[in-house]
Amino acid sequence: MEQLRLGTCKVVRRAFAAGAFALLAILLPACQSPIQKTQDERTFHALKAPTVLERWGEGPRRIGLVFKEPLTLEAFLAGSPHEVEGVFFVIGTLQGAFRSPKPVAPEKAVKRVRDFARFYLTRQKTLDRKQIERFLAEYQVHRYTEREARARFRGSPEAQALARTLVERSVNRRYAKRVLEGGEPVIYAVEAFASPLEILRIWGGRIEGVALYSPSCRFHPPKPKAVLEGIRVIRDQISQMDPDRLFDEAVRILREEYGMAPLFRDGCCPGGDAVN
Repeated sequence: MEQLRLGTCKVVRRAFAAGAFALLAILLPACQSPIQKTQDERTFHALKAPTVLERWGEGPRRIGLVFKEPLTLEAFLAGSPHEVEGVFFVIGTLQGAFRSPKPVAPEKAVKRVRDFARFYLTRQKTLDRKQIERFLAEYQVHRYTEREARARFRGSPEAQALARTLVERSVNRRYAKRVLEGGEPVIYAVEAFASPLEILRIWGGRIEGVALYSPSCRFHPPKPKAVLEGIRVIRDQISQMDPDRLFDEAVRILREEYGMAPLFRDGCCPGGDAVN
């Protein structure tokens, strides 16, 4: 029976962990076979991006660029070229992209980023809840008191891993809310159809690197250090939580964010400090 439960738990965990990225499979189409490319198209130019943009000249080109620090949606709209073909964004630890087969107004790209944040706060949360309910039912959590459940949790690496996923989802929802409210740095790279000199005038001091791309093989930007560091800080903070604090935080999320109360046989639902 324990082996059966462990097997079921692993299936639930894979489904739970994969759910948030269902939309990304739609937003990120596979790159087709690349056409013959010039040296510039093969190379991501870091450090010397301004010089490279000046060399590319005035005529419009398909240019992929990475920012040193992510831009807020508002800052992106305020200084964006007239047309873009894609944006790459980060929301907490989530990473996604919107790509269009043809140039579109930057307002459309921003709308798609907001749509993803809204999806994560609504539909994705509903999908997560179904997986959580299956997990709780499988382990018959309602049969245990809070003390018994905590003791079992301390001895279960699988349950602790699921709790860390739950906490990370909660943190990401807070970032998604900030994106919708405005002012949250989110866009870290852009596919722009514009004059290199125009891009230099608009974003020159903010650019970490640039590269040309083509319709048949799109831009695949490296993530700037600021994005990688932000993700690392969130995950390190969660991974360093001891089992008792992790248990309290997971129960708080189940109770306050998913409305699952009471959880235990004695009806006790302990609270805990939220992750900053």
